[in-house]
Amino acid sequence: MTSAVKVAPVITEVTDSKGNPIPNKDATEDTTVSVQGQSLPGKKVKVYDNNILHLTLSADNTGRWVAQLTKLQVGAHAIKAESDNQESAIWSFSVNPPK
Repeated sequence: MTSAVKVAPVITEVTDSKGNPIPNKDATEDTTVSVQGQSLPGKKVKVYDNNILHLTLSADNTGRWVAQLTKLQVGAHAIKAESDNQESAIWSFSVNPPK
């Protein structure tokens, strides 16, 4: 009897629409962000913001995945990824009003 390996996805980077990194627990004024991560190759990955599912995508053949989140509201955001009922650590940041 064999069991499938379950590995939690990992969020590796979050960037704004210009490619600038948004460190964990930091802030941006951009309402569009790119969430990049790693999972097992070909696995379905669900991306959540504040526990609300935003999209489901598939990791490529190297396990890499990229999710574009758009029209984010001003305020706090807690991003997580889930695959095979395994969750990533949360990547949090705030969207601040433009100056």
